[in-house]
Amino acid sequence: MTALEASGEVQTIDQEVDWQLEIGAVIRHSYDLCAPAPLFTNITDYQGTGFRVLGAPGATSKRSTPTWRARSSTTACSPTTTRTADVP
Repeated sequence: MTALEASGEVQTIDQEVDWQLEIGAVIRHSYDLCAPAPLFTNITDYQGTGFRVLGAPGATSKRSTPTWRARSSTTACSPTTTRTADVP
């Protein structure tokens, strides 16, 4: 999570969203736009519980350089990994 935030691959969404109707649609739209992964912090029925939802952290946004940046942060690879042979 820290690596994604540091590389600009997370977009925090503080506006209330419905877990049943909106989160999936926003994640899909973010993925389609190659946008940073949305981090929902204000989920209907879960306010004040500390629960958050991070959508599509393995997707690659337009900001990603190199292509493996988002994937590397979720697979313990270096952000500079460019070859599949380097993936554990």
